[in-house]
Amino acid sequence: MKYTYKYAWIIYLFLFPVTMLIGFFYFISTLFLKNNGDFTSSSVSL
Repeated sequence: MKYTYKYAWIIYLFLFPVTMLIGFFYFISTLFLKNNGDFTSSSVSL
């Protein structure tokens, strides 16, 4: 029981930053696509 809990904790600690990085890069990619698609409207909204 102790080993499985430790293994799940390691998986959680590994997956949490990975999901954060995936969401971060997805957010940046959408921002760059929006800026490349229509730069004037995005700059005005900012």
